[in-house]
Amino acid sequence: MVIVAADYESARKKGVEHLFLQHDEGGFFEKVILVSPYLRRDRVIALGGGHEFRESGLGTGVVQRLLAPLHIVRLVLACVRTVRAEHIDVIRATEPTLCGLVAWATARLAGVPYVLSLHADYDKRFELDGRRGAPTLFGFRAPIRPLERLTLRGATRVLPIRESLVPYALARGVSRENIRVVPHGVNFAALERSPAVDVRTRFRIPVDKAILAFAGRLSAENYVGDMLDAIQRLAGRRNDFVLVLAGGGVLEGEIAARLRDDPTLARVVLPVGFVSQETVYALRQACAVSICLMGGFSLIEACAAGRPVVVYDVEWHRELVIDGETGRVLPEHDVAAVTEAIAALLDDPGVADRMGAAARTRAAARHGLPDTQAVKRRVYADVLKASSGGSA
Repeated sequence: MVIVAADYESARKKGVEHLFLQHDEGGFFEKVILVSPYLRRDRVIALGGGHEFRESGLGTGVVQRLLAPLHIVRLVLACVRTVRAEHIDVIRATEPTLCGLVAWATARLAGVPYVLSLHADYDKRFELDGRRGAPTLFGFRAPIRPLERLTLRGATRVLPIRESLVPYALARGVSRENIRVVPHGVNFAALERSPAVDVRTRFRIPVDKAILAFAGRLSAENYVGDMLDAIQRLAGRRNDFVLVLAGGGVLEGEIAARLRDDPTLARVVLPVGFVSQETVYALRQACAVSICLMGGFSLIEACAAGRPVVVYDVEWHRELVIDGETGRVLPEHDVAAVTEAIAALLDDPGVADRMGAAARTRAAARHGLPDTQAVKRRVYADVLKASSGGSA
């Protein structure tokens, strides 16, 4: 059972619903039931191969929100019944607050182990976007930290997706022997094929314009404002590029207003909204430079596409990006450095190509899907062995 901080419809619109099937870790698990805690209604979606996605409805009204604690109790009891009926062996939560709480309570009531994935430094995300960057209670991080500590310490294994998150877990009382770093895995085969979409034709980009690519959430925690500031500076000096913004988010309205008020920026920025996964892949392959000032899975994909990346020197980026070899790693909020780095890569396509090739090689060595699934299988086998008292 996987408690996920996602919903099926959003994944379907992005064309990434197939990723839910990867939770069987290459056939290690016979069946996977994914549970999404907070949606408008209850429903069950068959994913194929016996796998299911179960959405638990709360609704959006004031009364429903007030009844949220009862909803969590109802959800936990439903999960306990499912664990017993389906003979679930292990539970995984994809974040340490709501999903972690559901996993923690279900595991204790049902008598099965649970593991907890750690995907971000939520304190850093809160610093970047105090409203939406991280889980809060009444807008404050402090009341949430005890819950994180409870769920992280209670897990049989804590699974940070990168080494830089290990201190975050240790600071919350997780013992080092219970931590296993499990990197994100990417299906490189999908990025080795010729692009399925001609992005120049689809988005009407002239052949004499280099493509800069951003694919991700339009949010403050992704430094979208800094990116647009850099592009504004660059547009004041040259007119040989287009920045394609693929994705949506809370800053869409703000970006639209900025483009209306700034003809120079509007000339070089093309928002395309949510697009399919194959279109994102094609965009990443066609671009001259990927801009990923903050990135997780998106950064891995950008490197896997074989193009140079521009990132800030924050969180885990130096684990993947080597400055001057696979891309550029720049000081946080140094908009001028971002501008100059992009300009230099546009001016020297040969260097950009070499960096892109090196980025792909490094990403493949660290994030190939078969290898990361093998790591997860070893972790799960270890958890199951421990829960059975040491027997294989």
